[in-house]
Amino acid sequence: MIYFSDILNTVLPMLLAFAISTVTGHFLIPQLRKLKIQQTERGEGPQSHLGKSGTPNMGGLMIIAAVTVTGLIFAVKDTRILPVVFMTLGFGLVGFVDDFIKVTKKRSEGLTVRQKMAFQILISLVFGLILIYFNEISLDMIIPFGKGAVLHLGWLGLPTLVFIAVATVNGTNLTDGVDGLCGSVTTVVSLVFTIIAVLQHNNVSAASGAMTGALLGFLIYNAYPARVFMGDTGSLALGGFIVGIAYVMQLPLFIPIIGFIYLLESVTVMIQVGWFKYTKRKYGEGRRVFRMTPYSDYGCCRCRLLTRDLVRKMSNSGARTNTGSYRPRHNSRRPSPGNTETGPRNAPATVHRQGPARRSGRTRATRRQEAPQDYSILFIILFLILTGLVILYSTSSYEAAIDFNGDSMHYLRSQAMATALGLFFMLITTKIPVRLYDRLCHAIYGFSLLLVILVRFIGTERNGAKRWIYIGPVSLQPAEISKIAVIVITAHIICRMDRRKLRTFRGLIMVMLPSLAQAAAIYVITKNLSSAIIVVAIAAGMIFVASRGYKWFVLGAAGIGAAAYAIVTWIIQNGGNGNFRGRRILAWRDPAAYADSIGFQTLQALYGIGSGGIFGKGLGESMQKLGFIPEAQNDMIFSIICEELGLFGAISIIVLFMILTWRFMV
Repeated sequence: MIYFSDILNTVLPMLLAFAISTVTGHFLIPQLRKLKIQQTERGEGPQSHLGKSGTPNMGGLMIIAAVTVTGLIFAVKDTRILPVVFMTLGFGLVGFVDDFIKVTKKRSEGLTVRQKMAFQILISLVFGLILIYFNEISLDMIIPFGKGAVLHLGWLGLPTLVFIAVATVNGTNLTDGVDGLCGSVTTVVSLVFTIIAVLQHNNVSAASGAMTGALLGFLIYNAYPARVFMGDTGSLALGGFIVGIAYVMQLPLFIPIIGFIYLLESVTVMIQVGWFKYTKRKYGEGRRVFRMTPYSDYGCCRCRLLTRDLVRKMSNSGARTNTGSYRPRHNSRRPSPGNTETGPRNAPATVHRQGPARRSGRTRATRRQEAPQDYSILFIILFLILTGLVILYSTSSYEAAIDFNGDSMHYLRSQAMATALGLFFMLITTKIPVRLYDRLCHAIYGFSLLLVILVRFIGTERNGAKRWIYIGPVSLQPAEISKIAVIVITAHIICRMDRRKLRTFRGLIMVMLPSLAQAAAIYVITKNLSSAIIVVAIAAGMIFVASRGYKWFVLGAAGIGAAAYAIVTWIIQNGGNGNFRGRRILAWRDPAAYADSIGFQTLQALYGIGSGGIFGKGLGESMQKLGFIPEAQNDMIFSIICEELGLFGAISIIVLFMILTWRFMV
């Protein structure tokens, strides 16, 4: 039986490592290119590989950083994760030294074979001693398909560990020959170990889940055509991780089965080298069994990996903007040498001459290349969505089970359906030309304003608030449509306004008028102050991004701050003045004084935030969601995040939103 806590213990580190790897890659790759840490290919290799020379190397630092940070965080709950982190770091350090020598010496070989072997044996021995004396884990192995039978090796356990470690690490190193190959293969391997750990209720699933997430983040940049290579820094670290996780789970005999590709690469290389040396001694000329080894260099060098297609499709659907004013980087009649689909990067460009019957040379593939793709925005959004679903289930499962006859997944199911619908419409909207939104902006704005007005006549009241319109079984909150309408109309006005006028006070007011009118209607008709503030904030944020002059924003922020301070001070001095929102401000200032009324929810939320500590109680372990915080899955969900994930989790969520905001602005 799989428990919810096992799934959360796996999903959260996976998402965290994915975010760390993705964000790290965004900053690391430009630095590697700036420092000229680049790939150097062997001259005797395939011609298609020579075009990879100059691609940034040592991208494995992304994987190591993500796994190390995530592993150390979750090692607080289970110290068996520490040996896995040690193996990843140890072998990654060997690979780093090897890559560093290659970069500084400008050659394809780094450490000598003897040096590599010495370091690998030393790290393996230390790992074995850590398992035996620190974690008290024996070196016995579970026999595959043996119905729980265990192989006891006694004193042979340590030499066997060294042999398996060296063989596995070098197998992963040999697999790193094609864009995305080693990363995608190891993603599958780590995912299998993750599933086994979850089925065993083993907390080391956090480590294997972290590696899976880190590799998915790395593949964004490593899928064909690769923008960065992991180098020996990454490939040796991956091998060390596989050995570490397998021995902690006592499953090293499963490595040849799960990681069959590593075995295939190693065996083909050994056969090739052995036969070449034998025939050279016997016939004076070396002969080959295979055309090329590692086998992947020949068998996969011309294929376009599935990871490339997956990432591109997700990016095209989620982060593509087809603006009419966008100017393509390359001539549409002449494909870029580095972006053609039919040849290597350094292949000569071909001019496709067209007859007079074809007015436009922009094919579907060309249009796809012209569309700018922003992977970081897409995957930060997806990460936040998945994190939100996990936290929502953790927060709402108890209350949903009580309110809906044991259906603990009621709120999660509703949110997941809404998320799927939102992603579907996101895909649809990316296929609609931006100019169509521009033409329909006034109609969209008018329709949204009409919906807000209709709330007054046909709206449905819920929990004392009249904000929804029901159309059969579907409920609609017009304030949400207003947010979309304000985005469209504000963008329309900004694009048609002179940039110098936009920096003036008059221009600022002209752009803000539609949002102010919409916000006023929302507040007066639906009494929804928070939605009204959000509508105005959306327009202000768009102007802030579009304008280079920040004088009016600084003055406006200072004015709003001063006005808010004056209003709050007046409310406090007049005891709330009998107004509900005035009393809410008093309760916010001193919730303990209103603990039996409107300050109850705020006070309970503070209890939850304070009890979480640095790293939290753990997912699903909140006490405040058990009826103490009313509607915990709504406005107060952040207090549950603080209680379960602690200060670290709360700051991580805030930082992700800050990164997302920053990516919108640059």
